[in-house]
Amino acid sequence: MKTLQRVLTALVLAPPLYALIVWGPWWGILLLVTLVLAIMLTEYFAIVLPPTQRPARQVGVAVGLLFFLVVVNGGWLTKHLGLPDGLDLTAVTAALAVMALFLVHLFLPGDLPGATDRLARSVLGVFYVAGLLAFLPLLAGLTGMGWNGRQLTILLLAVVWMTDTGGFFFGKFLGRRKLYELISPKKTWAGAWGGTLMGWLGGWLFGLLVGLSVPWWHYLLLSLTAGTVGQVGDLCESLVKRSFGVKDSGALLPGHGGLLDRLDAVLFAAPVFYLYAMLVL
Repeated sequence: MKTLQRVLTALVLAPPLYALIVWGPWWGILLLVTLVLAIMLTEYFAIVLPPTQRPARQVGVAVGLLFFLVVVNGGWLTKHLGLPDGLDLTAVTAALAVMALFLVHLFLPGDLPGATDRLARSVLGVFYVAGLLAFLPLLAGLTGMGWNGRQLTILLLAVVWMTDTGGFFFGKFLGRRKLYELISPKKTWAGAWGGTLMGWLGGWLFGLLVGLSVPWWHYLLLSLTAGTVGQVGDLCESLVKRSFGVKDSGALLPGHGGLLDRLDAVLFAAPVFYLYAMLVL
């Protein structure tokens, strides 16, 4: 039943998402990612902070959204607000974010021995969820010779989700030896290798589909690297959930869990794609 739900959810969501990324306005992509981030931050803080810390949860979500918007739009804000050209708005916002989170835990400490622990979880959430997801709209906004960021964004999502699908099915039917049982009991080495293979095939096929005018070996390197890094991102989110005895970050997507569950690999793979595009392509 869960397998069918996963497939149906993907079939329903994939076409409109593809259409928005390929043909939609950039502000539409930014708006969608911002809404997705708000849900992911809400899921994250619901995991790491107890219900008694509801104000701290809300501040964490707000600070994460602000940091994300500044990272993505820092150049535009600097120009249109008349700020000095040498001002690093991202660094300033990061500093203010840490101070704001400090203040909320200072005045709402709750159980005092655990206050700094909860503060550390809040700071981690801003940089882990909001900071890493910011690379997705940054990637979509890039242009280059023979390719554009929207094509690379489609390629990224294809690689990550084909890796996840391959890992699920190879692990389900061929998995014997556990990959990292302490953190993710269901993941196997067969799933990891099968996911890597499917991610590479998916990257190659989607690279051809979206018409990326770059040599095939770029598909290979990007697919293998992003697929591997994405699986590490999956394990890292599992580390967070297992630390708090949580199975899924939410129940928004039938068969998948929450948005944080669905995009944990994207969080790690998006910076890789962005750096590759900037430094290599």
